[in-house]
Amino acid sequence: YHPDYGTNLLKFIFEPNDNLTSQDIEKEIKRTVSLYLPNLTIKSVDFNRPVDNESQLNVHIKFTYTEDAFTENGELELNF
Repeated sequence: YHPDYGTNLLKFIFEPNDNLTSQDIEKEIKRTVSLYLPNLTIKSVDFNRPVDNESQLNVHIKFTYTEDAFTENGELELNF
């Protein structure tokens, strides 16, 4: 049982949708990944705020997963 497993992204739900919050979200994602998924390397984290929905934040993450001789690149899209 790992009660602290995962991110604490919920704390950002009512924060301003600005660059400072985006930086904090990126730090939280990278911290959690390095702690729980040491074989996963985040290559980039990009943010997009749709013009027609100011309260939405889209997060695009590019990563590489490596285990022994196996390497896989992937992408993940999160929408808040």
